[in-house]
Amino acid sequence: MAVKRLLAVLVALGLSLAQGVVLRALMEDVPETRIIEELLPQFERETGIRVEFEKVQYSAMHDKLVAQLLAPQSAYDFLQVDFLWAGEFPAAGWLEPLEPT
Repeated sequence: MAVKRLLAVLVALGLSLAQGVVLRALMEDVPETRIIEELLPQFERETGIRVEFEKVQYSAMHDKLVAQLLAPQSAYDFLQVDFLWAGEFPAAGWLEPLEPT
């Protein structure tokens, strides 16, 4: 399921078949992230997009996310956000919908 969400996000961003694009992601160090990492070579072959992950432990994730979201420019192209922060982050204006407008 997480892999499908990642692929949907990348396609929604209009990056399919974008040769030479490198995306940086901040992700939790959890089994789902490792599964996604295993699928990245296939994703890169099919799209030309390379994805680099920085993995952090859950206990450090919130503070790392907030620092990135407050910064004038983020070091990441996309972030993994826990559902527990689903009220805090949108209320602060840090999240944007990915649906086409």
